Amino acid sequence: MRVLAVAVTAAAAKSTEAQLANPIRRVVSLLQSMQSKIEAEGEEQDKMFSKFQCYCEKNAAKLSDAVSEAKSKIESLATDIESAQQDRAQTVADLANAKENRASSQQAIKDATSQRDKDAAAYKEMADDLSTNIAALGKAIPAIEGGMGGAFLQTQGNVLRRVLE
Repeated sequence: MRVLAVAVTAAAAKSTEAQLANPIRRVVSLLQSMQSKIEAEGEEQDKMFSKFQCYCEKNAAKLSDAVSEAKSKIESLATDIESAQQDRAQTVADLANAKENRASSQQAIKDATSQRDKDAAAYKEMADDLSTNIAALGKAIPAIEGGMGGAFLQTQGNVLRRVLE
């Protein structure tokens, strides 16, 4: 407690002394106080600047690496894009060719189907005609054999005998 009383008394004496001091002394004190504050701020700024400079030096290498990596990636992506465009162009050409082949194949199928239908109709007509002829011959042969008996053959034989005699 005694120390506190001494400190308060000393502070009061100093403030009264500062108030009683002459104005030039006050200006000098003020300038000295400003000088110490400015020097402290300068030291603080120097510390901050050195930290910032260290940060910049460390990150400059990282950034330059990142930039070079990004440039190489850009080149790689450009190559990939060009390759994809070529693949797309080839695919489009293949698709157009496939559509053309499909259309010609469908036309060939239609033509072949039409030809088969014509052939089938011609076959059916000929088969019907031949069936009719076979049926007629099937009836005619027994009728001829039954109606003439063997006379037809004998007649021819007789005619041949006469011619030979």
